[in-house]
Amino acid sequence: MAVRFRCEKCSYQIVLQFPRPDGATCPSCRVALLREPEAPDAVMPPPLPPAAIQRAPTPPPAAPPPITRPARPDRLLLCVGAVVGAVAVASLLVTGVLGWIAHAKQLDRTSAGNNRQPLPRWIEDTPAREAEAPPPPPEKYAPAPKAPRPAPVAPQNHEPPRPEPPPAKPEVNEAPPARAAGPFKRRDKSSEEDLRKQLLAPTEVALDDVPGSSARLQKQARNLSNSGIPFQGPASLVSSRSDLQGLPLRMGLDCQLGKEPAENMHALSRKMRALLEKVTPKDGVDSRPDAAQLRDALLSDPKADWLQAGAVPCLLQLLQAENSPMRKVLVEVLGKIADRRATEALAMRALTDLSPDVREAAARQLIDRPREDYEPLLLAGLRYPWAPVATHAAEALVYLGDRDAVPQLVSLLEQPDATLPFTVRQGGKDTTVVREVVRINHLSNCLLCHPASAARTDLVRGAVPEAGKPLPPPTSSQYYDNGTIFVRADTTYLKQDFSVVQPVDRHGEWPRFQRFDYVVRTRLATAKELEEALRPPTDRPPSEAREAVLFALRELTGKDLGTTARGWAAAVGSRSPAKGGTPLPEEQVGSDWKQFVVAAAPERDASSAADAWRLKRDLLAAPAAAQEKLLTQLADAKGSPYTDALAEAAAQLSGPAQARARDLLAERLARLTDTALHDRFGADDAEMRRAAARAAGLRKAKALIPDLLPLLSDADVEVIQAARLALKAMADRDFGPAPDADAAARDKAAAEWNAWWKKQSGS
Repeated sequence: MAVRFRCEKCSYQIVLQFPRPDGATCPSCRVALLREPEAPDAVMPPPLPPAAIQRAPTPPPAAPPPITRPARPDRLLLCVGAVVGAVAVASLLVTGVLGWIAHAKQLDRTSAGNNRQPLPRWIEDTPAREAEAPPPPPEKYAPAPKAPRPAPVAPQNHEPPRPEPPPAKPEVNEAPPARAAGPFKRRDKSSEEDLRKQLLAPTEVALDDVPGSSARLQKQARNLSNSGIPFQGPASLVSSRSDLQGLPLRMGLDCQLGKEPAENMHALSRKMRALLEKVTPKDGVDSRPDAAQLRDALLSDPKADWLQAGAVPCLLQLLQAENSPMRKVLVEVLGKIADRRATEALAMRALTDLSPDVREAAARQLIDRPREDYEPLLLAGLRYPWAPVATHAAEALVYLGDRDAVPQLVSLLEQPDATLPFTVRQGGKDTTVVREVVRINHLSNCLLCHPASAARTDLVRGAVPEAGKPLPPPTSSQYYDNGTIFVRADTTYLKQDFSVVQPVDRHGEWPRFQRFDYVVRTRLATAKELEEALRPPTDRPPSEAREAVLFALRELTGKDLGTTARGWAAAVGSRSPAKGGTPLPEEQVGSDWKQFVVAAAPERDASSAADAWRLKRDLLAAPAAAQEKLLTQLADAKGSPYTDALAEAAAQLSGPAQARARDLLAERLARLTDTALHDRFGADDAEMRRAAARAAGLRKAKALIPDLLPLLSDADVEVIQAARLALKAMADRDFGPAPDADAAARDKAAAEWNAWWKKQSGS
């Protein structure tokens, strides 16, 4: 039945069927109807007009009972979700913070347990060298146990957990890498062809510049072959050949191979020539050996002879003058040989090869090798007389990250330029010399490097090419057995620093491109070079070698501290240069490259010698009135170069100036000790011997009488008279000879003086 009543909330008049359906609500305010109507109508009245149905104004009851309004389900769900999401976000933040703190504490404990500082960022990705940094024992350097991280709070809204923030890296000071980590930095932009052209400039030295020299050496070797007297090779010509003086000739045991190394060289050299012949195309067009085939042949067997230390000399001798692909194969094969000789050979390739790619490949092979095996050669390269070698040395040191070389690099800043004159003691006097690179034709100077061979059983025997005849093919049989003159390569007097193929204009029957060997020669300095030595360093442009040293210092330290050693002292810190700079050759390098380091060793400064030469030059050119002042300056200056210059001036002056120069020289020598004066008696210069005799007489140094007696038989008459007067002053007697005495009288006087001294000394 239908009933009619009003909503208790909004007074809206409602008509419903009775009994009321479940869940009935007010159409106006949507409030559930809680009470049943009091009296149902028996009959459904007619519908009310619309105006009366919609919100009839009825006053609310005076005191309506409180009604509890239940929350809507969708709003409740939203509220619960918001609360749960806020809790989840807070949980994630707390978990991240706690995890970061635990990770930081774990890093601190691990670093403290290992007693090491965190690695800088520039070393983190750098492979460590086993030889330099062995792994610590696990029981001593075991990492501390990790602290357990707090379990993360499970999120309430089923969202995936956010990733933890990465732990912050400890702040470190940036520094350059200790090992090679980037591209090879090339300071030398020259191409292989550019460098080859530079090497056309050095002076060419040839044995037969004096005709008949080769024949003379052959004859000496033949005459001494069965006498037991050692053959000196080209050293026997040095006294009469100024162009051969100063070459790095090796003598004695230093130039000879032992039996086993000689047999090894003998066998491998023949195998290599046969192999080169095999990999050379036979099409008549390309005469170059195939580098890929050679590589496969040399590296196919890991236990082959080519990968042993004994193969290094043969590999260098036969491959270093080939084209760049072949030299790359040489570097790769040397890289497979774990031996010091191979390491030194790779260092020399990094220094002297003309190809930038080959130099870089050689330096790359040095990365995992002992630093002490290659560093001395790289440091010596910084003082090589040909500037590109110094630049290549700096590039290799930077690529290898050799920061241990910084103290020695700083000490090299104090050394004079390697191309300037320097002073050495030769023949009892100081001599000013310079170093220079010279070239030697490999084909026409076999007897300059090796002795002649007289027996077919000699090891490492090879034919000497004959001028005017074609060269024999480089096969194992024809090259070694067909010829008129032979040499034996188990003895080497002169070892090249490097070799380069160069064009030859008048080549005749030989190829137009021939091999040249390059070495460093020491010779007397010229007047122009002495004048250059007198210029202050600030007036000379900076040398390429010095710029190379500064480049290495800046790259290795990441700093620029100027151009002087004092400015770079801070980079050295508490470390000191080993042995004053370049290491000593006999302690630091093998015998193969000893001459390379010797040629780069620092020598005495030549500034005093150059100044003495200038004073002597000005003295000889000055008028008589000005000569006295220059003579006094020359006599008063300290240093043996001024003594030598005064003696040379005295020999060239005449008249009163010469007498004055001789007096000053004798007085200067009289101030020397007996030991220092003793060295002057054997001088090559007659003027020096005469002055030494006069000085002994001025001092009446009887201890020097044994040195005076040989001068009585001197070839110079004035020296004889100086010795006679000195002996007369000390013995208070005179046995002669007279100034105008003949040879017989001089011999008689010398015999009498010797007999007197024998009686005096009781001998």
